[in-house]
Amino acid sequence: MVRTTRWVFLLALLVISQGCSSGESGGAGGGAPAVDYRTIEGSPFGFHPGGADDYFYLQELGASWSREATYVIWDWVDVDRDGGFLFRNATTPPHPDHPGSGGPLDYDAYWSRPPAWVNLVANLCPFRRGGEFADEAERDVYREFVRKLVERYDGDDNTGCSQAFPDCYEVGDQDAPTAETAAALAARPIKHWQVCNQVTDACNGPDCPDTSAAKFAAVQLASYDAVKEADAEAFVLIAGDSARDLYPPVFEAMGGQPGMDIVDFHRFGTADTFDPEEDLVYLRSSLEDGGYDLDSLQFWFTETGTYTGDPVDDINQQEGPPFQFERDQAVDITKRHVTAMALGVQKLFWAWGIMEGFGCSCCLFDYTGLVYDGNEPPEANGCDQADPYDLGAGVKKLGYFAYRLMVETLDGATGVATIEHNDAYRIYQYIKAGKRIWVVWASGGETIEIVLDTRGATTVRVTKGVPDTSAGQGVSSYSTAFDRWQEPVDDELPLMVGAVPWFVEEL
Repeated sequence: MVRTTRWVFLLALLVISQGCSSGESGGAGGGAPAVDYRTIEGSPFGFHPGGADDYFYLQELGASWSREATYVIWDWVDVDRDGGFLFRNATTPPHPDHPGSGGPLDYDAYWSRPPAWVNLVANLCPFRRGGEFADEAERDVYREFVRKLVERYDGDDNTGCSQAFPDCYEVGDQDAPTAETAAALAARPIKHWQVCNQVTDACNGPDCPDTSAAKFAAVQLASYDAVKEADAEAFVLIAGDSARDLYPPVFEAMGGQPGMDIVDFHRFGTADTFDPEEDLVYLRSSLEDGGYDLDSLQFWFTETGTYTGDPVDDINQQEGPPFQFERDQAVDITKRHVTAMALGVQKLFWAWGIMEGFGCSCCLFDYTGLVYDGNEPPEANGCDQADPYDLGAGVKKLGYFAYRLMVETLDGATGVATIEHNDAYRIYQYIKAGKRIWVVWASGGETIEIVLDTRGATTVRVTKGVPDTSAGQGVSSYSTAFDRWQEPVDDELPLMVGAVPWFVEEL
């Protein structure tokens, strides 16, 4: 490795108590408490959505969470808005950008698909991309819809039906869950419900700039109450796909009332520019101003990612964000996750999806996936047909292997702390099975030498976080893809690091 600048840093020892304490955060990233992942239902790694190839990729990558793509919409289950719920025969409207879309939807079949080992986040909302309640009677019907929805899919013996099988809610509706559906949900109940996708999804009309916050707050509170009435063990997320300045008026309108267990926020962008600290400080301050106790809330990013290739702008179909190589995305993956987790984000879901193909006419979200889609099906405007960067359907990008290594190394860790965060380098430390794992990279654009304080360790395994190839197509075997070695240590480990993260595991 070529060394352009030689800086030697002796890193301060992080004091470990009982082999599990993660210490205090330091540097510019300090102030966030270390996260104990044992308290948040396991792994912090997931995808939105994770079902590509019947969840095969999700399992191979080692992730266990999926925020599914299809939302449960009251308007679709109860098209007349009168309580005539049909979960097995819902009706979806056509999407203007997707010819042939719309028609019947069997939610029971949809939610029975995922394997039992997948942890699910499901979205519910009264409307899809904007709508209004006509009166208070419709609001009451919506609350009943949420109760019935959660009861139906919470995995216990009570499906919420009031009629004899095969009917459920009304005589003749034939909407009772089958034995197969009941068995699937008993093995893998839905315990995490997100209210809509954007905080503007409960408003429709010219007055929305002035009224959307109050209207969404009412939907969030009503949904939360109904979810908890049906399943006290369930968790409720607030919509995360909105600009941060839209949240303070929603929190204020909620008035500090119980309305969410998890605050979601979505964060995309170009590689190596991810720093969510300012957003998290803003959201936490806004929550406190709204009367909320931060200790009672979790913070998740159920959508985050960066792309490969050369997407177009998703607003006007003109010049989009800059071109990125596979390697740019791969290097970003570990940095994005570790940086957020050290700031107190409990879960991150890579989006959009594991396989390419969001369907937005070649915008950024069409290329965030970690597996190429082969440009099929072609986008409506044909832009994918001119995409020279797709290497073929099913070809794994370099980021696929980087993500798998990250999960393999960090999943099961019970704490993370920032050891150093400055203009030259980053050092983070996890605790896994009583052993330390350091994640290290240079942040100043140059290759530098650090001296890692390893006092208390006898042997470490060092792994470079991205394979030394330009594309995933060049990886012949995952087991031999990474630069990796073990070595004995005493008090220090000299290590040359650049933009690519390195994992140093105490053995």
